[in-house]
Amino acid sequence: MFSPITLIEPVAAVTRGQAGSPCAVLASGAAWCDIYTYSGSGTDVGISAGYIYGLHSDVVGMASADKATCVLLTGGDVRCWGSRLAVGLLGDGVQWGYSFEPVTVLGLD
Repeated sequence: MFSPITLIEPVAAVTRGQAGSPCAVLASGAAWCDIYTYSGSGTDVGISAGYIYGLHSDVVGMASADKATCVLLTGGDVRCWGSRLAVGLLGDGVQWGYSFEPVTVLGLD
């Protein structure tokens, strides 16, 4: 069960992030997530809350699965972070591992 979260700016949309954690697109266009999502620190910080690294504006949509979260940017690019689950789940051409920072999904011209 999650506790109530207070944000310092209005929320435009909310989604269920990785492992059931709450994520939001803020009115400023920033991406924000809480608990077991990663903000670009490069380490598994466990419980963390904050703006997602490199996504402080231009986010217009967000979707998540159990192991990854993706955002749609105003220019049409899609960026994802999380686990690749050995099948290239993030769409950046890398087949294994985890990305703590959002990577650009390739081939969406």
